Amino acid sequence: MSPIEQIDPADIGRFGIDEKHNLYWDGKLVHTSAVLKLTKVQSLVAILAGFATMLACIGTLANALASWATYKLRSNTPPPQQTTVPCAPALPAPPPAKLR
Repeated sequence: MSPIEQIDPADIGRFGIDEKHNLYWDGKLVHTSAVLKLTKVQSLVAILAGFATMLACIGTLANALASWATYKLRSNTPPPQQTTVPCAPALPAPPPAKLR
């Protein structure tokens, strides 16, 4: 296996991209791939996480709808009558302590 060589700034002009966004070096196609393979356990975890996310979304929407409905129902009714209850008079403050 050959050691990896760094690309000098002068070599940047040797890169190219076509209309399909394929990468070229000195006019030759550079093989690139993006393959993602999951194991069965990873796939199962991903499916369960997606399902849990959908349930959380549905629960959040249901909570928002219930809060909105409660607000709308309360905003259409008049406020309850305020009743005042007389309070006992406040106790007088104790006299200040004398300093010696």
